[in-house]
Amino acid sequence: MAKVNVDTFPSILSKVMLKSSIPPGPPNDDIWIYTQILCFLYMEKPATRKCVYHMFLSTEKYKQNDFDRVRKMYENRKDLQIVDQLTENALCARTLYRRVQKMFPKAIWNKQGNVFEVDMSAKNDPWAISRRLNKKRDEEHELLFNYIKYLSVTKD
Repeated sequence: MAKVNVDTFPSILSKVMLKSSIPPGPPNDDIWIYTQILCFLYMEKPATRKCVYHMFLSTEKYKQNDFDRVRKMYENRKDLQIVDQLTENALCARTLYRRVQKMFPKAIWNKQGNVFEVDMSAKNDPWAISRRLNKKRDEEHELLFNYIKYLSVTKD
């Protein structure tokens, strides 16, 4: 039996916890696999001249599967035409999600707050929405950096 001391304790503990003498491999260094992104499926209602956006959170790894799942929800709807999909990377995708909900107060939202319908116009097309999202994301970054500056100044 091995003597327990400062040098042998980590290896003994790992053998007990992992039930193996071989240590696990290093973690994946690609953090973008786990970082959430804000996704939109853009659809049009030609009969009523409305744009519909389905908004959801995903990760880079599961983004396409999530888009396919959301797309299947709308494929059989005759009144909707699936046009495009948008993604927006953010430091905190959930915060950006809430900001988007506040960005469209005149839109018609569903009960879950993830699908909204707006009039078809130049300010509501995918490019304009994407520009507005970029602007909101930049504002979020600026707020965060200003807060970090404030903390560093008041730390002393």
